[in-house]
Amino acid sequence: MGVEIRTERVFTTLIRDQHQGLGFSISGGKGAESFVEGSEAVYISKVAEDGPAAKDAKLIVGEKLIQE
Repeated sequence: MGVEIRTERVFTTLIRDQHQGLGFSISGGKGAESFVEGSEAVYISKVAEDGPAAKDAKLIVGEKLIQE
């Protein structure tokens, strides 16, 4: 039995003031320490509790970015 991989395209617009970030971090990518062992993909590694990304609620830790 294989693992089902589901791809869902999510679009979001995050609005921030000039003194605040977007409220999320990414990890991984070519030449960087991998977030998922054996993968060079980029993943959401953190969503700040009260930041714009958490309030939007569309980005989830562990999700793989498929388009930049």
